[in-house]
Amino acid sequence: MNRKIEFFILKRNPKKGSFWQSVSGGVKLHQSLSEAAVAELGEELGIIVDLNRLLDAKYVFYYTHNAEISYIIYDYLFFYNLEEQEIVLLSDEHVDSMRGDISDVVPMLKYDSSRKSFELVHKLLFEKQVL
Repeated sequence: MNRKIEFFILKRNPKKGSFWQSVSGGVKLHQSLSEAAVAELGEELGIIVDLNRLLDAKYVFYYTHNAEISYIIYDYLFFYNLEEQEIVLLSDEHVDSMRGDISDVVPMLKYDSSRKSFELVHKLLFEKQVL
């Protein structure tokens, strides 16, 4: 595969922690996982989502959110093929964005689970030549 793979990350606004992350969000009642992914992409990037460019990585990870209360949060991993020429309009949740290759973006991500997710999808894209 000769095509360069780049990842797009967002910086949360200071009120929400001022850290770098991917598009993220929750699933509403009666909403499928892919519908939630489409909704979050639209809300956070201001784009019209093409379902043909949505990749379900078939990967779920979980973590304990709070040591005192100890509940588990499940994260389902989707990635979207955002074209280079697409115009992104950030929501007020974010103050900046960045596009770069895996070695540029992974060190900037706050959470270990996010870094692992990006590395997994990078591997999947190269192995299966999805792009």
